[in-house]
Amino acid sequence: MANDAVFGGNRQHVSSDEAVPSLKKVDSRVHPAPPTDAPETLPKPPPTPGDRVQTCGSLNTSNFDSTNLCLPTKSGTFLAVLSASCFTFLGLLAFSFAEFEASGAVLLRFLGWQLIIYIPTFSVQPVLRNFMFFGLQPHQSLADAWPDAAGTKKRCLRRLLVPCLLHTAAAVVLFTVSVVTFDERHLGILPSFVVAAICVIPQTPLLLRLFGPPCVSKSSYPFRMLPLVGFMPLMGSVAVMSVYIPLRQLGGVWIGLLMPLSFSCYELFGSFLVTRRFIEKFLTQMDVRQAYASTNQGIVVSIAICNLHAMAEGARLTLLYVDNQQNHDMVGILVPIVSGVLWNVLTRIGCLDRFLHCVSRGRWKPNNCSKLLRESGFCMGYPRFGAMWALILVRLCIGTPFSWDSPELLLMVLVFLSEVVEDLISWVLWRLKINVTPAMQWATDQEVEVKVQRRQSRRLSQGSLLPVTPQVTPQVTSRTSDEDRWKVRAAHDFKFGPTDFGELPFWAHFMPAATAQFHTIFSMIVASNGLVFLLDLCDPRETGQIGLIWWPIGHDLCH
Repeated sequence: MANDAVFGGNRQHVSSDEAVPSLKKVDSRVHPAPPTDAPETLPKPPPTPGDRVQTCGSLNTSNFDSTNLCLPTKSGTFLAVLSASCFTFLGLLAFSFAEFEASGAVLLRFLGWQLIIYIPTFSVQPVLRNFMFFGLQPHQSLADAWPDAAGTKKRCLRRLLVPCLLHTAAAVVLFTVSVVTFDERHLGILPSFVVAAICVIPQTPLLLRLFGPPCVSKSSYPFRMLPLVGFMPLMGSVAVMSVYIPLRQLGGVWIGLLMPLSFSCYELFGSFLVTRRFIEKFLTQMDVRQAYASTNQGIVVSIAICNLHAMAEGARLTLLYVDNQQNHDMVGILVPIVSGVLWNVLTRIGCLDRFLHCVSRGRWKPNNCSKLLRESGFCMGYPRFGAMWALILVRLCIGTPFSWDSPELLLMVLVFLSEVVEDLISWVLWRLKINVTPAMQWATDQEVEVKVQRRQSRRLSQGSLLPVTPQVTPQVTSRTSDEDRWKVRAAHDFKFGPTDFGELPFWAHFMPAATAQFHTIFSMIVASNGLVFLLDLCDPRETGQIGLIWWPIGHDLCH
């Protein structure tokens, strides 16, 4: 994303018509090499929208850096959803066979955990991990992160041993939660996942610190940013579901009108946290950006935002499934579906941004992360359906009678049609250039100076900068002001600059698709009181839960 230089002039105002969603094919993975004959101070004209050249590192040099946000593509999303659905299908199939084969149930459950969550989700994690911790491109191996990687004889060992150590440690955890018993009872699917997540998630950075190569930067950026990419969207959607279900039971059918609003708040708040952390830990830290100069870390923000929307859509489908299971009322299903279509269409054309802008008297401004959130809805609303198709195929494989009148199939058809109608209406309005979003603009010199004065005032009030001191020289004061101007302009233009998006690389599509599918299936298992009920192996009128807290092994499944 293009940022202005420190001493750059005013940016031109861009009309709301120019802020219409557009996708420009930008190489979001590798930078062009900077010119070798560039002088120390290279005067640059105001960049055009989509230009990714921006000042970083030294304030007096021009360098090439990329913090370009990237949109998911339709082809990438389709292939990622298809691949993730295969793993979801195989994982559910292994879990279902474990209900019939008592002798090999433990191994089948271990295999199910590997297929349904670890392989599809953590198979892309090494790419993201290397990308964030070591500044490596997807085609590079972990061995390239060592300073002596070019000529070392230990390259093959480094390429194999450290990744094998990470995967073996995770496999040991998953096998342990499958085997361990308490009073001859195996852990259910809910505590198994919680225990495995608590052990597996922190062990990767811990093992990398002990046995891995040095990080490309000594900053806390990767450690502080990584939880916001996958863990925060998952926990946030679970929190929204936990609040909505009791409200639905207390308030009745018309509480469904609040479903779109609740998930919009969750997505906007999540994108706000991601943007704030990225700006704080990466965008305004010149030494960190210089260390990651060969990668586009804007991809990390894009994955987090795609995860937010994919999780929200999966949670929406799960809530409709729960409503259908508990109430068997078609009106209770149609109210949140219809209201969701209307709400999302109005949000995509900028009505929500315009409303907040007017209510706040101009203080609220549309930002690029919220724009990316809206436009990613064209692709990230579909991963959840891969989980439903996997569930239906597993039922057929284990011999569950298929019925076109089944509530799950009817619900999936209704939600799928609503998603298609929503995207079609939004696309038609986009083609007609109907966009009421307030105009986005670069930071002006006046805005930069006002924000710089506020930063310096806060620093003075906190006592971190004394107003009069013998050590402070005019050169140091000028240097501090220049850095503040650069930080203010970089943060403003990243959030509010009218810049085109790049294309999200394929490997970055896979994590939102796989995580959303697991979240959808896992939530439906919990809502159904057990996997045996979701697979229709037991009478749904059976009271109590089976397999959630304690997971029995044996032929008598339903008791």
